Amino acid sequence: MNKEKVLKYFTVLPIMIIGYLVFKQFLYYDEIDKNKLFTTGKVIKFTENIRDYGVYYEYIINKKKYSGVTSVRNLKKFKNNITCTNCVLKVIYSSKDPSKSSLRLGKYEKYKTKVEFVNLDD
Repeated sequence: MNKEKVLKYFTVLPIMIIGYLVFKQFLYYDEIDKNKLFTTGKVIKFTENIRDYGVYYEYIINKKKYSGVTSVRNLKKFKNNITCTNCVLKVIYSSKDPSKSSLRLGKYEKYKTKVEFVNLDD
């Protein structure tokens, strides 16, 4: 293979992978938006990652327990306002697939780092 073809593959392939991941994320939140139901969930733990923090939560639908995670930045400000584990927050989930969900942080939604592509709070 010549250098031009190699360069073309190394340019196009990352763009295709990023496009696929963005599209997959869009479909996830679009399904929640089109089939949304509401419940409450509780925060079960916080974890620290390299660039943000994970907020893990659980919720129950039809006696079955589901879990999810969302990412937030500036955990100190968030934890000072949402006093940590066992606090109860709103969860939006898909009626078609209850494992697809989004934890709603209310006025602290601005701390979220996950891109949802749709406005679930309307």
